[in-house]
Amino acid sequence: MQTKAIFFCFLLFVFLTTCKDEEDPLLQDIEIVENPYLEVTSPLQVLKSELNNPAAPFRIGDKMLFAESGKGVISELRNDQLVPVIEGFGQDNYAGYSISVLGMAYEPRSRTLFTTAAQDVGHLFMFDVDEFPTSVSSGKKIELILTEPHNPFDVLIASGGSILVASGGTKSAYQGPLDVITASPLQQIFEVSTGIAGMAENPDDGFIYAAVTGSGQKDGSLIRWDPLAGSIKPETIAEGFENLTEVEVINDHLLLLLEFGAFGQAGTGRLLVFDKNKPELIFPLLIGLDAPSGLFLSEEGEVLISTFGKEMKNSDGLLLTLNVGVK
Repeated sequence: MQTKAIFFCFLLFVFLTTCKDEEDPLLQDIEIVENPYLEVTSPLQVLKSELNNPAAPFRIGDKMLFAESGKGVISELRNDQLVPVIEGFGQDNYAGYSISVLGMAYEPRSRTLFTTAAQDVGHLFMFDVDEFPTSVSSGKKIELILTEPHNPFDVLIASGGSILVASGGTKSAYQGPLDVITASPLQQIFEVSTGIAGMAENPDDGFIYAAVTGSGQKDGSLIRWDPLAGSIKPETIAEGFENLTEVEVINDHLLLLLEFGAFGQAGTGRLLVFDKNKPELIFPLLIGLDAPSGLFLSEEGEVLISTFGKEMKNSDGLLLTLNVGVK
């Protein structure tokens, strides 16, 4: 009996310390780090490789979508094959990287997909998913007023019936009522010193958490605000990140943060665990990521990560997955 117990403990140790597909050389530089909050419950795997600057991984039911910035297309990953669903997005350049669609959100009652894209000066589009495959020309634009909507990075549908957009180019957040019929314009609600990227809502208190990218000098920050407040003023709750790009809410106090890392330096990206009750303590979960660009977390604990890859100009981006659970 004692021998069996020792053997079981050994197997558990091996699983926790090598919880990635060791046969895949694309993962050899990525390290899973032990932390006090989350455990990895399924191996880190590559879902798709040789992608052209992938971003904005997203799920609608069992459909897995993501964008390829280098091609200006949103595709569905279906049976290991890429099936284009929206083509014709414009592109822009961000710190040497080609960018296009960087954010997606879905409204299930109207079956509407919202996308933020670097089209012309940047736009927020709506698409009817029942019309896939389609092109950008079939989408309906939502205007961002008071300023040119340059490089909108993310879009979020909040539980209170509003839609929000984070912009990198204008360094602003926008908000307005969710309206899929008349596509009401969104108002600028505040501005920060550098671009705003990913956003997520905490369903317990309704606060919006957002990643402020910073200038690349480890001055990125995590902010939050109450979207229902009469006068919206974001609160900074953590600082010192190197190009913070994405945030996902795990529960009332835990968040996942995605750090792009240094521009043009492979292996400097990280996936972090953040406890808002202990903001001075930030724990890495994954290190060694190559320019991670997008993050998605499902209610079941599935994590999707897109990476631009080791080289700025090559099609060596990855779509990664793993599952996590709260300890």
